[in-house]
Amino acid sequence: MYKSFLYPTLILLFLQLKVISQEEFLDFTIDYPDTPFLMQNSFTMVDELTDSFTVFLTKNSDISAYHFDSALQTKGRLLSRQLPNKYKFPLGGTIENTKYTLFYSNKDKSKFAGIVFDFNTRWSNTFEIDLKLRNEILLTQFNHSNKFHLLTASYREDLLYLYIFDNSGQYEKKIIDLSKYDFFGGAKHPARLKHALALGTTIGPFTDIKLVQNDIAYSLDSMISWYKLYINEEKLYLVIDLNTDLTQIIAYNLHTEDVDLIKIPQPSFKQEAKSNSYFLNGKLFQLKINTQEMVLQITDLATKKLIKEHHISKHDSLNIAIGPVRQRGGRYENHREFDKTSKFLRKVTSGNPAILVDEFDGTYQVNIGSVKEINDSLLHAIAFTSPFSVVAVFGSVTFFVNPVALAFYKASDTKAVYIFSLLDENFELTYGEEPENIFYVIHDYIEREGIKRFTAADVFKYKGGYIFGRLDRKTKNYSLLKF
Repeated sequence: MYKSFLYPTLILLFLQLKVISQEEFLDFTIDYPDTPFLMQNSFTMVDELTDSFTVFLTKNSDISAYHFDSALQTKGRLLSRQLPNKYKFPLGGTIENTKYTLFYSNKDKSKFAGIVFDFNTRWSNTFEIDLKLRNEILLTQFNHSNKFHLLTASYREDLLYLYIFDNSGQYEKKIIDLSKYDFFGGAKHPARLKHALALGTTIGPFTDIKLVQNDIAYSLDSMISWYKLYINEEKLYLVIDLNTDLTQIIAYNLHTEDVDLIKIPQPSFKQEAKSNSYFLNGKLFQLKINTQEMVLQITDLATKKLIKEHHISKHDSLNIAIGPVRQRGGRYENHREFDKTSKFLRKVTSGNPAILVDEFDGTYQVNIGSVKEINDSLLHAIAFTSPFSVVAVFGSVTFFVNPVALAFYKASDTKAVYIFSLLDENFELTYGEEPENIFYVIHDYIEREGIKRFTAADVFKYKGGYIFGRLDRKTKNYSLLKF
């Protein structure tokens, strides 16, 4: 029997002089007899149209699915053991009414399959997909408008391919033709796409594409990739920062299928520098930095017009920052602070520079710094002892079914040096308070509660809030908290 309730829990977290509350969101019993002892992973798929959602608990081919409507009422539960064992790597899913289809791959991504959960007929079924990626490399995956997508690139031609899957595993294959464009990899001279990307592998492999959803509360740790994929209702933007002289953006209209390659120059430096960028609301925020100077440049993508540029040298004060430089060794250790510009420039340049921007109430919240990966954080330990979300690793390609869980994982898997800045609507410097990242709040809760009795944990976004779910081995309840 399921229990569904919503009431405030008065647990107060005092972080940076802020009071942040959490409340119980949903609680249900795992009522299949052996399921609590099998399930080690979980992820949640939310219907973008209706706000209904399904919680999946998995281990290998065993998948237990619990479906709820937007009022948090139970609408069905299904258990499947039909998926062949070779399909161990979940990639994402497609939702159509009460049908939720999960897509899986084998280890070497040469074979694909799906499993349909139909909560109306209370029926599930598996199928294999006739998808052979000949002369293609799998780049990334994403869910958009309740559909599962794969993005691939041709080995032989200057083409990208976009696969869009329905609930039955049938797919539409769209061609993104880039043959008329010159690209710049790590070299100074233009090349064809396939050659430019090969030249850029010393900086970062093309398969290291980071899906960025502007409504997720990322930490800076998630932004170190030189390839970022942004998607809105109309367009797909693949932003490439392989070359430190310019940012290259592949813009693809999802409706008209028009393609464009946009090149936005980076500021000119006399000495070698590193760069990265972030795209938000039609504005490109570019960061360029070395041990001598740093520039933050904001450009309107539609007009290619420079809006604003902020520059500091090692001899200047860090007037672009609110407060001192923060330095964290593992996101939840005590952090250190310093205020010397020269030290900040040296530390950022020695790592992987990154920039993260969020817009809130007419201001732009900007984090600038660098990130280095570490292996001793709490979440890293959890990922190996009690997996936090289903992850599939294909060489350098890492797929998370739930991008929010990936952002949560990355928030504690690194050490970072960064500054926080606020810009007004005209991109001038202004002042205010740095907000607390919600992922840190959730992680503090995990630390306080302990993790030994929990398994199959997940973090996902729902109706503007963040939901943390986990299975309690003792009570056999799957509980979700809203933060």
